[in-house]
Amino acid sequence: MVECGLETRSMNRRRLLLACLVGALTLVSVAVLLIWLSRTAITPANVARIEKGMTLAEVEALLAGAPRNETDLPDNFINDAFVHADPEQLKRGRLLHAQPPLEERRWASHGLVVSVIFDASGRVVQYKEFTFDVRESWVDKLRRWLRM
Repeated sequence: MVECGLETRSMNRRRLLLACLVGALTLVSVAVLLIWLSRTAITPANVARIEKGMTLAEVEALLAGAPRNETDLPDNFINDAFVHADPEQLKRGRLLHAQPPLEERRWASHGLVVSVIFDASGRVVQYKEFTFDVRESWVDKLRRWLRM
C-alpha cells in the first residue's frame, strides 16, 4: 500500500509539472505571436533611410506599404495635428502658410508620424517625422521590454 501511494504521488507530480510546462509554453507562444503581429515598419530607423528623389513605391517599400494609420488615434488627429511648419513660426504660435504641397502622404505608428511631400513627378521633395507620447498598451510595454 505504501508503494502504491508513492507511485500515485509521483504520477501526480509529473502531471502537474507537465501541465505547468504546457501552460508556460502556451503563454510564451501567445506573447511572441502578439509581439510579432504588432511589429511595424514605420520606425525612426526606416524613416532615416528616406532620401530626396525617391519614388512613392520606394518609400512604400521602406515603410512596408501604402500610407496608413496604425495607431488607435483617429485619422483626423494624424491628418490635422502634424503639419509642415517653420520652427521659428511655430515658436511664435503661427504656422507657415505656404502653397499647399503637390502631394503629401502620411504614415503613423505608435508615437511616430511621417509626412512625405512628393513633387509633380512623384519624387520625394521633403519629409518630416513627428513624435508624440501616448499611453502604451501592455503589449507595447512588453515588446519594448523584450527588445532591451
